[in-house]
Amino acid sequence: MNDIEIKNFKKKYSSFKRISLFFVILFWAIICIFCYLYLFSKSENVNFWEFTELQNRLFQPQKDLLIICGTLFVFGTFAIILIISVFSIPLKKHNKKLLNVLEESKLQLHKFLDKIPISVSIINEKGAFEYVNRTYSQLFKYPPIGLIGKSFTITIPEEHRDIFLQKHIEFMNGKIKERGEWKMHTKDEEILTLWVESIIIKGNNDKNKKLTFLHDITQRKLIEEYFMESEAKFRNFINFSEDGIALTNETGKIIEWNRGMNVITGINASNAIDNQIEDIKFKDKNGELLIPEIFQSDQIQKIKNEDDMKSPEEELTIVKPDKTEVIIQISLFPIIADKGCRFGIIIRDITKQELYESELRKTQKLESIGVLAGGIAHDFNNFLTAIVYSIGFAKLNSKSDTKVFQVLTDAEKAIFQAKNLTRHLLTFSEGGAPVKKITSVHDLIKDAVNFSLMGSNIKCEYSIQEELWNAIIDEGQINQVINNFVFNAKDAMSDGGILKVIAENSIIDEKYDFPIKKGNYIKISIKDEGIGIPEDILEKIYDPFFTTKEKGTGLGLASTYSIIKKHDGYITVDSKINVGTEFSIYLPASLEKIAPKKETNETKEKQFAGKEKILLMDDDEIILDLATETLSLFGYTVECAKDGKEAIEKYIIAKDAGKVFDFVIMDLTIPGGMGGKEAIQELLKIDPEICAIVSSGYSNDTTMANYKEFGFKGVIAKPYKIEELTDLFQHIMTKNKGKK
Repeated sequence: MNDIEIKNFKKKYSSFKRISLFFVILFWAIICIFCYLYLFSKSENVNFWEFTELQNRLFQPQKDLLIICGTLFVFGTFAIILIISVFSIPLKKHNKKLLNVLEESKLQLHKFLDKIPISVSIINEKGAFEYVNRTYSQLFKYPPIGLIGKSFTITIPEEHRDIFLQKHIEFMNGKIKERGEWKMHTKDEEILTLWVESIIIKGNNDKNKKLTFLHDITQRKLIEEYFMESEAKFRNFINFSEDGIALTNETGKIIEWNRGMNVITGINASNAIDNQIEDIKFKDKNGELLIPEIFQSDQIQKIKNEDDMKSPEEELTIVKPDKTEVIIQISLFPIIADKGCRFGIIIRDITKQELYESELRKTQKLESIGVLAGGIAHDFNNFLTAIVYSIGFAKLNSKSDTKVFQVLTDAEKAIFQAKNLTRHLLTFSEGGAPVKKITSVHDLIKDAVNFSLMGSNIKCEYSIQEELWNAIIDEGQINQVINNFVFNAKDAMSDGGILKVIAENSIIDEKYDFPIKKGNYIKISIKDEGIGIPEDILEKIYDPFFTTKEKGTGLGLASTYSIIKKHDGYITVDSKINVGTEFSIYLPASLEKIAPKKETNETKEKQFAGKEKILLMDDDEIILDLATETLSLFGYTVECAKDGKEAIEKYIIAKDAGKVFDFVIMDLTIPGGMGGKEAIQELLKIDPEICAIVSSGYSNDTTMANYKEFGFKGVIAKPYKIEELTDLFQHIMTKNKGKK
């Protein structure tokens, strides 16, 4: 009961007392009149019931009688008032007590409503507030007096007020219910999300009023939206993950199966969800069912019982329904939840990873053999160089038509065959870096294949694409690669056959899983009809010293692999027993055209008589002695230096004397001293026009391949013939004359 209702109650109570008193006095007055009439009728001896006669004499009243009756009326009225007043005292107390109870009830009700965390309001039929509790005013940041008497639409966004007012009218008429989420705003325009429930109550004069309860669910909605967003992100993460992800309930039944699972395993979600984890089976390359060990019920139970909650892994090679073979890694991990231990399953396609790791293992093996090559190639080639100088010196002092000259020539050939062995070794090390340039491979392929097939019973069929791109290669090393492939094909087709050689342009893009850069390549394929390579040794064919041949060294394919890798290319092999083997190499291509060579009728004659002054730097005294004697026979003047420091000193002395060396030949590697790479930098400061030639039997860097970048004018690898060195002199001098 509000203040207005209590005031109305008091007013009605007072009116009731006054009306009651009025009617009591009126009744007493009537009684007094009847008493007067009765006494008058007796005094006049008139029948009381003869009203006509009584009426005629009534206007002749007796004064005494009127006084008596008037006095009776006055005292009677006083007595009535007194009696009513006396008897109304308890009633007043009762009413006052009742009003106090009502006031107290009202106060307690307001206190209760103000303390509850629910916003409460009473709204009349017109939509005006008649009551709001403290929570309501605090929620909307209005003082109670700022809301009482105003329309409830003050808390509704302006664009929706008409709609809500119409709904209010329909609710008051009993047409709709008010129960649901509303968007309302506070005094400072903060939007709230509220749960609204309203009921109709009876007010004064039986007018309906609306009692409304508001629950602020703004934070809850934000949390719900956050969790919904988080769940959406979680599901998107799962669905769009390249890894296969699945979830099971506490019994091991699969409840989630993402798209990655479909792609990796070939098993659709419809065939997996609601199945037990141990029912998931794959197929191997023979079509046999393959059941992951970690999916077994005993393994799952073991994971449940372990305190450290280990996550076991298992690798399998499976064949998908589309016949694609993939290597997968399966991980099973527990998920602790209120409902028990659930499981998550992650399946990764590690086919590419295995490929890369296989390539890495091959590279590591080649690096190991490269260390071995570096340890022996330098000294070995120095020995060979000394022997070549000795044989060359002996040949210069022998007649060409003698048996001695022929024996020396055969020995020289044998030495250069031994050089090929060190060349194989050097391809595994940094010292075997290719000297690459843009090259047309059309003739290179045919020349290499035809040379390797000479004297064999094998027919070659070429398929070389027209407008074949040029390759960025080291001609000598790629020639060695092709020779290795053809030699292997000859061994595989001992009874003869057809060798197919295919060269074509190829663009490596995202469709290829090769561990090389995307771009333009030349693909060279060599396919034989031989016995094939067994599958169990296919992965070992590039291992250094691995061979199945009785007289093989095991360095052919190993060096081939190293060469292709250093060319930033890739090599593949496909082999079937008794069908044949196909090797394919991918070499970086260039769209740049090669300028055609100018034809000349001039003949080049070797100049065996030289007049130039030469500074020879080498750490091997035998080479220095033999080279000095041999070059002297050609007319050259030779001075020797054992290391770079001595070479610099002699060059400065010669330059100061006006007798500059025409050529400086420097060994790249000097154990314990300054080598050619360091010495050339100092010599270039002294003479920027110096004609320096770098020579080495082994290098642990790429200086030999990129000699020009370091300031050298030429390069020659040990061992070398004296004629090769003189040809290099002639080439450098001709080039320098052309520049001048």
